[in-house]
Amino acid sequence: MYLNGPTGHRHGLRDYQLENTRVLAGQNILVFTATGDGKSSFYDIPLLVHKELSENPGLYPPFPVREHPTAIVVTPTKGLADSIIHEAKEFGLSGFSYCHDNITKYRNTDLVSLICSCTKWQLICVDPERLATPEWTTILRDKEFLRNLVLFCVEEAHLI
Repeated sequence: MYLNGPTGHRHGLRDYQLENTRVLAGQNILVFTATGDGKSSFYDIPLLVHKELSENPGLYPPFPVREHPTAIVVTPTKGLADSIIHEAKEFGLSGFSYCHDNITKYRNTDLVSLICSCTKWQLICVDPERLATPEWTTILRDKEFLRNLVLFCVEEAHLI
C-alpha cells in the first residue's frame, strides 16, 4: 500500500507506479494518492502489457497472457469515467462507460454478451449502483469474461 506515492521518477514512471509488476503478477494492491498523480497507470499499463504480449508472443518469455485483456474500473461519476476512457484512447485502448446514455445507445444489442466477449472494449467503467444490477451479476460470473479479466479496481473509493 502506498500513501501519497513518492515523487521520484524512473523510466518515466513514479516509483509507486512500478508496483504495476505486482498487478501483472495478479497481486492485490491498494494505492492512495492525489488526483493527477498517475493512478490510471494501474489499469492502463497492465492492459497495454497484455495487448503487446498477445500480439507478439514470440518476442517475450512465457507469460500468462489474456487473449482479450479487459479491465473494470468502478467510478462514481460519468465525468470521471469519460476522462478515464479518453486517456486510455491516447494509449490505443478502447473503452466503454456503462452509463444510462451508452446503455440506451446499445438497447437493440445484447450488451451483456458484447461485454462478456471482451472483444470490443478493453476498459469498462461502471458506477457502483449499476454494478449491483442483474446484468452485472451475469457479466461477473461469465467464464469468458473472467478468463480475460486482467484487473478490477475502484477509482475514487472515498466517493463511493
